[in-house]
Amino acid sequence: MSVRLLRAGIARYLASDLVPRADERSGFRGGARWMARAMGRSLDDKAERRGARLSIWKYGTALGVALVAAFLAAQLHGLLALPALVIAFYAVEVQGLFLLPLVVVGDARPVSRSRALVAAGGGTAHAVLLVLPIAAWMIFAGVQRGFQRAWCEGCLAVIVWFEEASAA
Repeated sequence: MSVRLLRAGIARYLASDLVPRADERSGFRGGARWMARAMGRSLDDKAERRGARLSIWKYGTALGVALVAAFLAAQLHGLLALPALVIAFYAVEVQGLFLLPLVVVGDARPVSRSRALVAAGGGTAHAVLLVLPIAAWMIFAGVQRGFQRAWCEGCLAVIVWFEEASAA
């Protein structure tokens, strides 16, 4: 499914003018603006700030949990630290996978709604297995395709996933 989502994200990127504009390239507010445009919507200032705050919370929480997991795993064996870090980060991160799309569509409770969509789609483990290839694309395909483009393609894959999860 990850490959299908990535192909759909790549196709959307190629079919539309979704190269981030100058005001969409910096920080989480810019990312929220870009995502809204990619979804054919606009955000007011309040929604941009909300999207940025939720993104900072999501990634900060995921990173904090991941660092603790890596530290604890390293106490058992040093080679376990990196896998523990990655798994813990994404296990937390996927809970808020759909936060920004939900803010864009004006959902009043994006945190609980994102968690509900993840649960309905097969749960945390399933979501992690789907998001890891998308995240790898966003990180490693950038070497060849350009990091901004690979990031956009991965985000568009998540938007496709969100649209499908919301319709189910």
